[in-house]
Amino acid sequence: MGHPITPGGIMYFHQVDHKLVIPISSPVDRYGNTAKIDGVPTWMLSDNSYGDVAVAADGMSAAFTPNGTLTPLGGALQVVVTADADLGAGVKQIKGVGEFTLVAGEAVGLVMGFSDGGPF
Repeated sequence: MGHPITPGGIMYFHQVDHKLVIPISSPVDRYGNTAKIDGVPTWMLSDNSYGDVAVAADGMSAAFTPNGTLTPLGGALQVVVTADADLGAGVKQIKGVGEFTLVAGEAVGLVMGFSDGGPF
């Protein structure tokens, strides 16, 4: 299931034990019509300490593999995609921004503690 990355951005909560696939559905013009771009889009993650991004050869998708670290409470990572909208020799940079927060995966165990309750 895809989640669009639009100029206004989106927020997405993602479990830290799953890969996140991020496709570009298509470049669009100001009316939402499919448009062309020049060259291969580039991708950037706001903080690479949370995992790795592998970009497809055509630049139209990427896969983020988390390393198990959760983003801080209220914090989010941004993925930024930039492309060239000028089909000629010039460059007109456009971008898409998406935000996501890494949350814990499914529980797999319980942590217990013991303390002395005093004499009875």
